[in-house]
Amino acid sequence: MKTRFRLFATVVLFCALLVSPAFWGQSHALAAEEARGDIVFSGPYEVGRLSVWMMQSKDATDVDDYLSLNEAVKAGVLVVHETENVGSLTVENRSPNKAVLILSGEIVKGGKQDRTLGSDMLVPPKSGKLPIESFCVEQSRWAKRGSEAATEFSSAGKRSVGKEMRSALRYEKSQGKVWSGVASNQDKLSANLKAEVKDVASPTSMQLTLENKKVQNTIKEYREALGDLLAKHPNANGFAFLVNGGFSSAELLHSRAFFKKAFPAMLEAAIVEAVSEEHLEKKAGDDSWMRMISTQEKPERLEEQKGPAGVFHRTSVYKTHYRYDFLKDGVALHTTWDDRLPDSKMKPTPNNGPRPRPRR
Repeated sequence: MKTRFRLFATVVLFCALLVSPAFWGQSHALAAEEARGDIVFSGPYEVGRLSVWMMQSKDATDVDDYLSLNEAVKAGVLVVHETENVGSLTVENRSPNKAVLILSGEIVKGGKQDRTLGSDMLVPPKSGKLPIESFCVEQSRWAKRGSEAATEFSSAGKRSVGKEMRSALRYEKSQGKVWSGVASNQDKLSANLKAEVKDVASPTSMQLTLENKKVQNTIKEYREALGDLLAKHPNANGFAFLVNGGFSSAELLHSRAFFKKAFPAMLEAAIVEAVSEEHLEKKAGDDSWMRMISTQEKPERLEEQKGPAGVFHRTSVYKTHYRYDFLKDGVALHTTWDDRLPDSKMKPTPNNGPRPRPRR
């Protein structure tokens, strides 16, 4: 009887390990390093279909000049106001001396519909109300939800997920494709996690899907399997990730201190993307994406937009990818690289025209 019990316990333990990310993936204690140009890549840290590389650039600084959106909202320093315009909110920095750096793709929760912010923005101290580009990551709702305020947004800390959503909000400026990306993520997560990830309070909300218990438990498993990447790489100021062996996205911050604040939400979005795509075939990757990041090739198209107080937006479109630079006084505060979707029109357009009305 004892022998049978031991055999049964062994089988149960093996099955538990088999479905655990820590078993079918691996997180290397000593990552390999690849120096390319001014960037050192360390990795890969692999779990399931996700491969993460930490990045360190020679010009990075430790100076912590800016508050993040998440910490500023939590502290009540930054107020994100509802405008009843799907494509634009207003932000108000009430800090007497600290600017707030907002990164494209960050999600704010509440108002009349949850939104994702389409562009990087530097909000100066005592800013007053300033407009910021936004896209809905929720449909149907156009009223107060539960105890949330309808006039402003109460939380931040999540980011848009997946190539389709990033392309739609960063480059194509398409509300319809943002909504399509939300629906696609929800369907694939539900199928791959074998659980419904839509919330009855608002089934179309990406924010509530990311808060789903099953999704959060899966994120936790991945994080534990990956280990503390910031502790392993204290000088990192960026990261890149691949899904199913193919490059997806990379982000580089000028400030190591700011990267440490932004990285948890960035990594969470990467994990969710990998989980949503785990039904696809995994292919053997190569290092061409490293060359793409570490070299400055001439783009097919270059679009630039000057902002106030030395702020500059630059979008470069290549055959295989996009590159977006957000600069202040000539210094790139934030750079992103995103895989280019084959069916994308990929023409960045100003987000100052008529906006689609919310779907009711």
